[in-house]
Amino acid sequence: MLAQVKETVLFLRHLDEIAGLLRKEISEADGAVLQDILHLAELGQPGIMGKMQIYNCLSQSRIKRRKAKDLLAIIVPLIPAEDNSIDLDRCNDALQNYLKVASNRTYHFKDEQLKNNFKRYLEQSDGLRGQVDDLCDC
Repeated sequence: MLAQVKETVLFLRHLDEIAGLLRKEISEADGAVLQDILHLAELGQPGIMGKMQIYNCLSQSRIKRRKAKDLLAIIVPLIPAEDNSIDLDRCNDALQNYLKVASNRTYHFKDEQLKNNFKRYLEQSDGLRGQVDDLCDC
C-alpha cells in the first residue's frame, strides 16, 4: 500500500512535466511530422507500397496524437493549483467526460467532396473505441 502511495505522489509531482511532454508530442504531430508526410504525398513518386507506407505513417501519427490529446485532457485537472490543491470532482468530471465523448467520437468532414468520396470508411470503422476500452480498464 505504501508503495502505491509513493508512486501516486511521484506521479503527481511530475504531472507538469508529463503535460509538457504531451503538448510537445501533439505539436510535433501537428507540425513537422504532418508536414513531412504531406510533402511526401505532394512531391514524392512512391509506388503502391510507398503510398501504403505513407498512409500507415500518417495513420500512426494521428493515432499517437489523439492518444496524447486525450491523456492530456485527463491529467490537466490533476495538476495542482497554485495553492497545491487538487479538485477531485473536477478530475472525475474530466475522466467521465472523456469516456463519454471518446466512445462516441465522430468526424464531420469540412469538404463536401471528400465527404462524398470517403465517408464510408469512417462508417465502417470502430474509430477510437479500443482506446476508450483501454482507459476504462484503469
